[in-house]
Amino acid sequence: MSKEAERAWRNNQEQQVASLVRAGDFDACANVNYKSADGVDYKNVCENNIALNKAIQTLDLSWCKNLDDKLFLVNDCELQVSIEKLTKKLDISFCNNISNSQTKKECEVRYWILKAVENNDVKLCKNTTEERQLSCESSFWIQKLVQDPLKVDCSSTPTNLKKDCEMLKMAKNEPDKFCNKIFDPILRSACSK
Repeated sequence: MSKEAERAWRNNQEQQVASLVRAGDFDACANVNYKSADGVDYKNVCENNIALNKAIQTLDLSWCKNLDDKLFLVNDCELQVSIEKLTKKLDISFCNNISNSQTKKECEVRYWILKAVENNDVKLCKNTTEERQLSCESSFWIQKLVQDPLKVDCSSTPTNLKKDCEMLKMAKNEPDKFCNKIFDPILRSACSK
């Protein structure tokens, strides 16, 4: 087979897999027997993409179990689905269905961040573990600063955000002068919008 014919064949195989992924036909992936030149098994690519898409679309953690835990990690999928669930309905019990203890803790931290923001009460971050409390508080204040920096008292923010808070407030009048001085990437991005 000429190189051009081989490229066309490979492209056709990849397009067939992409078509299956778009259609969401998980069972049809079993018929894929194409491996790329670098050894990537497109049956796995097909199954992983469909399982991840279905997990996020349906918010069903059981789809995460169909991942091979190499191309896509089961823990990442479970956390992503749980966070999506939390943003739709704030219920910490979603975290209880996560199999990995570290991922479960991360979900719980996300819950308390969202709960703190919803109730406008950073003290709710005290419900997380001590080592995660600063992360929760920083996330709380970052969300508040993104929403409306002028309503935030910078002296209330954690030490690591005080300067960014002040720069963000000054940037409201002179964004070109102050946005590039903000360290936190989320706040810098919010500043330049």
